[in-house]
Amino acid sequence: MSRFVVMTACDAKYGDFLVEQWLQSLLDHVDRASVDVVIFDYGLTDAQRAALKAHGAQTVRCVANGHIVNIRYRDMRRFLLKSKYEQVLTCDGGDIIFQQGIGNLFKDHPVEFRATREEFLDPFMRQMLIKNPLKQGVVAEATRELRERPAINGGLIVAPKRKFIDLCTFIEENISDRKVFGPDQFILNIYLARKGYHDLGRKYNFIPSMTRERFSIRNGTFLDEGGRPIPIVHNAGNFFRTVADFGYGPGHNRILSLRLIFLRTIRREYTWMCSKNESRTRP
Repeated sequence: MSRFVVMTACDAKYGDFLVEQWLQSLLDHVDRASVDVVIFDYGLTDAQRAALKAHGAQTVRCVANGHIVNIRYRDMRRFLLKSKYEQVLTCDGGDIIFQQGIGNLFKDHPVEFRATREEFLDPFMRQMLIKNPLKQGVVAEATRELRERPAINGGLIVAPKRKFIDLCTFIEENISDRKVFGPDQFILNIYLARKGYHDLGRKYNFIPSMTRERFSIRNGTFLDEGGRPIPIVHNAGNFFRTVADFGYGPGHNRILSLRLIFLRTIRREYTWMCSKNESRTRP
């Protein structure tokens, strides 16, 4: 067993992306001698499982009795309780690519949670609470936390194993409806607000619609303002993804310019309005 582990969760819908883009990009930028790759399997096809195994990734069969973003924490906790890993990196498997080495993420700030806070408040997040997916004891805290400052994005989290297990337990205990998309994000923000975390900066979870930074794409590679490859790119948004043909390397990645401009504008203006309202209500 290696010292470190990268974990994600996936079903058949995103399984081809997982194998052909996510995994390939990860393997090109990670030291396999010290890092294991574990996939929590919520209905992958036999072909997808075989491809993952051929590339040295371990799959863990799981019961798909809720939305993957929620129930993955239950299964990751169970898996980690039986493991001897020192550090854990968990990330989305259907909308992330790696473009630079990530070994430093396991070694820097090793006793803390590590994650990235978004640059804008998101006016769409509150819609996730309509179906009451949270236990009543955390609703007010979740609403307040994400009204006052941008969210810590749950698409990529790094932590010591013991702390990550505790996070998983807290998320499990405070979701009332496991079948609804999104409550994990609220609960994760509450927990990290309480416990503290080290911010990785936007380059280790770069979401095009959630940053003011200019970027470009050359031969399928996302580049920052200085022309350097962005280490981890996250085409987040569920229904609001801003990159078409998203993937790893040449032949991929086409910006949906109008959607990107629209989302950045809405989120920037919403953040500004909330900050103005907040300043008016302060004594």
